[in-house]
Amino acid sequence: STQSTWCTDVILEIDFQGALQIRKTFANAVMIFILPPSWEELRSRRERRGEDSAAVIELRLKNAAEEMAQAGKFDFVIINELFERALFDLKAIVHAQRLRYSAQRRARADTFAALNIP
Repeated sequence: STQSTWCTDVILEIDFQGALQIRKTFANAVMIFILPPSWEELRSRRERRGEDSAAVIELRLKNAAEEMAQAGKFDFVIINELFERALFDLKAIVHAQRLRYSAQRRARADTFAALNIP
């Protein structure tokens, strides 16, 4: 019987506290923080959504400031200025993680064995 190994990428959109819980549970989790290009743009995006009152937007911006202060605890930071660029950066991070030695060793065990690489 052969055993197949599933390699799965999971992307979670969670707050800083949730990210810390994931890191505790999954030590190999890759943490990516997505930042706006500026405060003005963050405010503008919130206002364009038209979902929140001015008071709610102010509260969300205050919460965002607290969250952004934690960006240094993450492995990668993406500045979401242009969606296409941010998506490219996200894909680049995922691809690079798949090329790590440990990931390749798991995903391509047969190749490593054929090349006599322990």
